[in-house]
Amino acid sequence: MKSVRRTVCLILSSAVILTAFTPVQSVSAESLGRPVRVGLFYATSTRDSRVFSAANKSATGFEIGISSGTGFSKLFELNVGEFVIAPSGTLHIKNSGGLLHAGAGGVHTFGGYHVQLDGSYASYHAASEAAFAVGGAFVAYTGSAFVVRVGSFLSLADAQNACAQYPGSAAVSPSPTGLTLCDTAGHKILFEFEGARFAVRARGGGTVTITSSNSYPYYGFFEYSVEGKRLCLVNVVDLEQYVKGVLPNEVGFRASDEVTKAFSILIRTFACGRKHGGVGIDVCNTSCCQVYRGAYLENERMNKIVDSTKGQIITYQGELIRCFYNVSNGGASCSSAAAWGSTPIPYLNSVQLDEGEATVVWSHSFTKNELFAYLKERPAFSSLKGGIASVEIVEKDPLGSDYVTAFAATDIYGNTVTVRNAASVRGSLGFDSANFAIKFSFDRKVQTAAGEKESAASVITADGIETIRFGETHSVIDASGSISTITADRITFDGKGRGHGVGYSQMGAEQLVKQGYDYKYTIAFYFPGTEISKIQN
Repeated sequence: MKSVRRTVCLILSSAVILTAFTPVQSVSAESLGRPVRVGLFYATSTRDSRVFSAANKSATGFEIGISSGTGFSKLFELNVGEFVIAPSGTLHIKNSGGLLHAGAGGVHTFGGYHVQLDGSYASYHAASEAAFAVGGAFVAYTGSAFVVRVGSFLSLADAQNACAQYPGSAAVSPSPTGLTLCDTAGHKILFEFEGARFAVRARGGGTVTITSSNSYPYYGFFEYSVEGKRLCLVNVVDLEQYVKGVLPNEVGFRASDEVTKAFSILIRTFACGRKHGGVGIDVCNTSCCQVYRGAYLENERMNKIVDSTKGQIITYQGELIRCFYNVSNGGASCSSAAAWGSTPIPYLNSVQLDEGEATVVWSHSFTKNELFAYLKERPAFSSLKGGIASVEIVEKDPLGSDYVTAFAATDIYGNTVTVRNAASVRGSLGFDSANFAIKFSFDRKVQTAAGEKESAASVITADGIETIRFGETHSVIDASGSISTITADRITFDGKGRGHGVGYSQMGAEQLVKQGYDYKYTIAFYFPGTEISKIQN
């Protein structure tokens, strides 16, 4: 092991000389530095987090406007501290949290049908003055003008009957894409919006706390839309502010300054890749992309670190890289080709570096029956029947790591399920990583010379020590000289690392920092041939 460490250090020393003279490049691409569209409530092929209603809270009040996708156009200011928003229609206030729901019950009900008074207005202020003169009236925006509406009726017929009280008025039905804003006490409708890309932000550049299944404060503005009678919500936020909202969740507070600097660049690079660009958002707010909780865990130290790397991203031959990172790879990163079966990417091949005691180590042990029951519950292995006859590591990463790229399980009827690619192996087995070895043993405790009891992992035959195979039966002699037969009935998966193992390893990078290397080198080490470039404003 010592010779390996020396070899690594020699490689690092020569690379540092090259890194010191690599100029910072500028990437001329307008889309790189634009605001990030983060899906808070959204639907993708793997996740649906849309909600029926959400509460918005701001200490400074709100600005109401329209989103262009990345820009905000103000319509008016709403001088309240909080409101609840939901798709237009019949709404019920829940008994807790002030939120709305579609079912019957609750402390108050708003009917989805209204009487729209005669006339339209060019500004919210003018429409608000007109509404003030009519008891129970509120302002609505129809996409081109402001109007005044009154009442909340459960049917169109009820709204039509009420029109007799207001000359020139007409009954209106809920818009399928409309949004209704209510006060959280459930006493009145504050505003209705019809059209696309309703937007809201805190007045004065503050944060808005969005409450539905969780409560986090966010900067930027919020684009609401209706899809399938539920809310979609996108937080449109400055790229640098987005990085500050992700950094503490992805790297933690105990990371060194150099590793934290590297992560600020990794996070920025990932965001610029726009992973979910095809579904109306750039990234989501979960570990599918990067865990984003707005200003919830922001702190001065990390914000200063983000500012110190402002605009820096990682490129390969002038192009933005596909950026991957993990907590621990177990000592050797997994190549992208091994992880996903894709064409090898030069800067995502396997890189080896001892992570020391910081390496994540894990183990799962099963009897034959336990393993069959466990695998049977995993979708990839659901076709197995009648028990496990054997399991086998068929292939490992051909580019240098110990990540398993093909794993096979065979039942007692000869049916074999083989899972290929490290990411699929990890996901199908439900383990921390695909970096593991298999050890078979007897499900019988034996006493060692030191007096400790452990499961037997090998047997002594006439030819010496024989490695156990799963399911094999062996004749053994116990301490009293009696001969008996035992069957290898326990399988243990001993693993290292956490996550897909591709790209930058946080634990490995910390080892480099301890040896005196800076954040630039740690990035160059895990992404060979890349450069740190700067987004051109």
